[in-house]
Amino acid sequence: MGQAGAVVIAGPIEEDLGLVLESSEGGAVHDAFAIPLEFGAVGMQRLRELPTEGETGTLRVGCQKGLFVLFQQRARQGLGAGVVHDDQPRVEVVMEVGRMLERRLESKELYDEGEFRIVLARYRMQDGRIVTRPVLEHPPSVLVVPELPEGRLQLVRQFRAGLDRVTLEFPCGKVHPGEALTDAARRETAEEAGCAVRTLTLIGEIVPAPGLSSEIIHLYGAKVDLIPVEAVPAPDLDEAFERVAMTSTELASAIESGVVTDAKTVAAYYRWAKQRGED
Repeated sequence: MGQAGAVVIAGPIEEDLGLVLESSEGGAVHDAFAIPLEFGAVGMQRLRELPTEGETGTLRVGCQKGLFVLFQQRARQGLGAGVVHDDQPRVEVVMEVGRMLERRLESKELYDEGEFRIVLARYRMQDGRIVTRPVLEHPPSVLVVPELPEGRLQLVRQFRAGLDRVTLEFPCGKVHPGEALTDAARRETAEEAGCAVRTLTLIGEIVPAPGLSSEIIHLYGAKVDLIPVEAVPAPDLDEAFERVAMTSTELASAIESGVVTDAKTVAAYYRWAKQRGED
């Protein structure tokens, strides 16, 4: 028997008994299932309940030998088990192991811009198939939600080649090699928003395109002051900005109406607003 909330292998694979699930809250456990994590919440497989021998808060579950063998084989590839408590309608994942569902075998470089690369990577899938996937190897980025002294938020309009149009976003940019995240956040805020950072608070991180890119964007909230126009650092040669100040209410309305659709800006705004109790 394991400690509360744990999943314990209770016997060898030849035996009928597979797992012992114990309620972490001490309440009765009334259902159990295996969760193949590679399919997320879809494809959950019910495990057959075995007699509990009167043990309150514990459910002993078994399954066909094949499923238990599958559990053993995939333990490092992403199989979990979950329980549903009588007193809680939610599912509690009590074990998660090995989230690397594919293994990269090799990569072929297609393009090297210096700060990022595009490679063609070959992966071995769980069933042994070999697949090829393009990957953008991107440095980390920082995004800043700049709040001016009067409470308005400073955004920037800029052209985005991927959409071939102008978007409205919070200042965001790549972290230079050897540069601290906070230094990058201050630099980007000055260059793009034309503001000097007084205080900087980390509010989270997002992965904008995990199916294609390795980029992680670190989100910051900042109290800022406007910099005199003549003192604003020059942007990169391929960048041009128009600065726009909006209230939180105006930005929320622009998001809801589809005027602001940039995903990282939407995510950062709601994370920032939640921290301020504006959700």
